[in-house]
Amino acid sequence: WPQFEFDDSNWGFVTSGVFKRMGGLGSLASDVWARTEFYIDDIPSGPIQISWGNGSVPVSAHLNGIPIFSKRSGMYNYSHPIVGPQARNTLRKGRNVLAVRLHNPTDNPSSNTPDIRLSVLDRPRAFAKAYLPIVEALESNDDRVIRLNRLANYEAGYRDFGSAIELLKTSIEGTEPSLANYHPILGPMQLVYGQSDDALRTLVQFQNLLSEAEMKGIPTRFGRLAQIINFMDLPEPFASAKMKDLSEKTNPQSPVQFQAELAMRQGRYDDVAALLNSDAKIHSDGSMIYAKEIYLISRLLAGDYKAAAPIMRDMYREERSRFDLVTRDVFVDSFLNSASIYFLALKVSYTREIINATKKNWESLSPSGFLLRAYALMYLANTRDFVGNHANATEVLTQLLQEYKQSRAAHNNSPELLRLDSSLLWLLAKLSPNSYPELDLVSEVVQLIIQQRNNDTTLWKSVEIQNANTQTGGEIFSIGNGTVRAIGDVPDNDIYTINVRPMQQTVTGIEVSVLDDSELATQGPGRAGLGNMHLTDIRVYRGTQLSPENELTLENYSVSFTQPNLNMLGITFRDGRQWGVAGQQGRRSKLVVNLAESLTTNPNETITVQLHFMDPQWTQMLPSKVQIRTSDTENIANVPEYLFYDSVAPTDTPTLAALALYLYGNLEEAEKCIQISDAENNLSLYGWILLANIEKQKNNLDEAARWYRNIEDSADRWGSGEPLINRLFDEYHE
Repeated sequence: WPQFEFDDSNWGFVTSGVFKRMGGLGSLASDVWARTEFYIDDIPSGPIQISWGNGSVPVSAHLNGIPIFSKRSGMYNYSHPIVGPQARNTLRKGRNVLAVRLHNPTDNPSSNTPDIRLSVLDRPRAFAKAYLPIVEALESNDDRVIRLNRLANYEAGYRDFGSAIELLKTSIEGTEPSLANYHPILGPMQLVYGQSDDALRTLVQFQNLLSEAEMKGIPTRFGRLAQIINFMDLPEPFASAKMKDLSEKTNPQSPVQFQAELAMRQGRYDDVAALLNSDAKIHSDGSMIYAKEIYLISRLLAGDYKAAAPIMRDMYREERSRFDLVTRDVFVDSFLNSASIYFLALKVSYTREIINATKKNWESLSPSGFLLRAYALMYLANTRDFVGNHANATEVLTQLLQEYKQSRAAHNNSPELLRLDSSLLWLLAKLSPNSYPELDLVSEVVQLIIQQRNNDTTLWKSVEIQNANTQTGGEIFSIGNGTVRAIGDVPDNDIYTINVRPMQQTVTGIEVSVLDDSELATQGPGRAGLGNMHLTDIRVYRGTQLSPENELTLENYSVSFTQPNLNMLGITFRDGRQWGVAGQQGRRSKLVVNLAESLTTNPNETITVQLHFMDPQWTQMLPSKVQIRTSDTENIANVPEYLFYDSVAPTDTPTLAALALYLYGNLEEAEKCIQISDAENNLSLYGWILLANIEKQKNNLDEAARWYRNIEDSADRWGSGEPLINRLFDEYHE
């Protein structure tokens, strides 16, 4: 049906004849197929975007039979995302065919009328260049202010905060200071962009205007501006205003985070922990966003870097996922949003607190302190790159890499440090070229990371399934290769109990993979809904008796992917928190745990792995296929590859290293790194396209084509418009 030559003459017309759909207008269906044709005289330049009006319904799109875009779930709600890299290559002069599939995987099929469009942005930012002189020529009045503010929104939509800030400042030049003439997000934008001194002056002026209005009894359309500059060392009038606010909001009926902030500012850090972190819930309660940051700063000031580091890690991970929703759009509608800029400014201020607090003794930080500071620097560099302050992003990254070069080898490997290594490499690969640090420094750090990594990924062996059952009595059975499959009605909650025989005499680590399943509408790994699963606990026992004396102690957890709104390793607390993989339909995700003491098994001896899916809120989050492998490594067992929220395929550390080196221009070292992935049989989409490009640059065109064919044959065929993949594909087809 998506092919160019397909005969759709018997399909019905919908949406005024623009699209044709199987089933006809108004029919209830779980799947909708639609085709439309359009004609062009010339192949356009500029990014090709797709937009739709079908909400969170999963969408896949083909252009002339070639897949160009896939939106797997409601988590990918871009405005106008760039499509996959083959879109322009498959366009032809004259007739073209766009074919789409809308999929509703719920138990209640609905009527979906396709509302999907392709567009080309061939003259980015042309509007501002043409319109600004016209606006600047206007007399100073409200109309001019409104138009300048709209232009500021336009520049912010292209992630150029520097230009947006100048336009906002221009809009109030020559006017009397007043709330009517003041844009409330100017100060927060200046902080996010890196103009800290200007931000402080702007916010002090705004705070004074608010105070004057209150003293005169004049109602304002602004609430009191929370203090975001010099977070723990507030100048006046911020200090007095902050303590006044907190004293008014710390009665028993007020949100607990205000009580916690007052305790923090008074140095009562244990009280903060008691208020916010009972049973460690701070790591998983998404409703306590502000409270989480208060807890983070209180742990920083208390010197408890072990508790602070995971929060900073997740804050960085969540922000990267949010930025991904934006960077896949060429232009972001209404990004100049008071709430989003305000909260981004708050997080930047917390990050600066961490960087300043750990600056003096960075060379002697503990492993947790090293993690905390590194993620804070990565957060700041990523943010400055995102908003267009590339010079400052380069400066922050250079500082981070220099410290990494001097201190990383001093810390023994752990799953957390290994993930930090991979996250740093991914950040380096995703940056704008305008933010690149010096190549020699990048190369040194990349080589250090390669030397530090665990290189025993081949020591994993699939187990032999002996028996499997579920708490609810549902059907689950072995399908070979250490894998079980659960079928039938999906209960709200369940426990999978899987008895296995390891193929290794010594067991030091266990890997649990939730696999894709082509027989499910969502392709898995989850059996219901949008293909998600939530694992709330894992327990391992020696033998078949599930008694406390047979239970093995687990430690050093790692995962290939966790959805952004969940703590990455929440299940380590064993209090019912989830490991979830929303947004990864049709892909496998992995969990690795280490045994606190290695287990030496007798011939034919078994172990039992018990997986709990007991989330009381998000029910039916159970996987279809589960594979179990064991390792006998003497090192800490760790997931062999990672899936980031903004990546489209699992990627191991050598491939990440190769990507960074290739993009920074070190082709020779990039080839050495990617050959490690090839030797370990751990290549995926990123590795294949990278090898194809390297061979092409060496003029080995037959070898380049061989690697490219791996992509054509893979399930990750064209990605989904992820910018780095698009860039690599464009280079191959130049």
